Amino acid sequence: MKTEKSKSSGGLFQRIRAKMSGAQAESTEDKVLQADDEMHQMMEEFEAVKRNPGQLSGWDFDRAFEFIERYPDTPQAEILIGQMYATSGQALKGLSYSSAVKVLDRMPGHAGTKSIIKGMYTIERDYIRELRSDVIARIINIIPDHPLIEELTSALAEKNLTNAYDFVTANPDNVCSKKIIKAMFDRDPNIAILLLQEKMDHPQVQSIFDGIYGITKKTDIKKLTPNAIIFILDVAPDHPQSDAMIEVLVESNYVKAYDFVKMHPDHAKVTEMKKLILERKPELKKLFDISQ
Repeated sequence: MKTEKSKSSGGLFQRIRAKMSGAQAESTEDKVLQADDEMHQMMEEFEAVKRNPGQLSGWDFDRAFEFIERYPDTPQAEILIGQMYATSGQALKGLSYSSAVKVLDRMPGHAGTKSIIKGMYTIERDYIRELRSDVIARIINIIPDHPLIEELTSALAEKNLTNAYDFVTANPDNVCSKKIIKAMFDRDPNIAILLLQEKMDHPQVQSIFDGIYGITKKTDIKKLTPNAIIFILDVAPDHPQSDAMIEVLVESNYVKAYDFVKMHPDHAKVTEMKKLILERKPELKKLFDISQ
């Protein structure tokens, strides 16, 4: 026989179960509604890819690639890829350089490949500054004999030194790597050294040395970090501006200058460096005397 307590308890459990069941039903319904909303959103974006009814044109490729990147494993993405492969000739008019490099990279055998590369050869000098650094890097890789290769390599380094470094690292034997290294030093010698100091076994190492020995402007030397100066003194002890670099090193970080003296007692510039350190921190004379 059930007591009032058991009846009450049973009723409570039933209410909890009913509530949980209702919550689960609501949760399932919410998920269905959310999925419907997402599908509706995707279909709206799919329909918005085309500017005009019918075949895709070059003007539509930016939106098409954006859709494919956002919804890669959908039937709609497959449809767009098929339509993009079918777009060639005059229909490619309006294709951006960003989409052009994606076609070359991601769509092997595309009928418009030759005309896309031909169009890249005709890029205007002033327009290079409008391109993203990754697009510039891809153009350099595809067309190393581009008539504006100097402008392209300079623009790559000026826009993004990291992307320039990535190009040099990924394409060590590319004829343009030498030009890009030079452009990196022209843009910012300090950052160029910090990026390239681990690449002294690079096939274009002579270009790195050319960049190092080309650091002669006072303004550039003053911007060098202690680590950059130490690296230069280590690999290029006969640098024509080594004395100026030592002054900057001692002024900015006499501790690292002291450590350099301790670690490189036979370096050609040790005597000059010790003199400058003691002028700034005379109390370090005892430490120098002890170590001798």
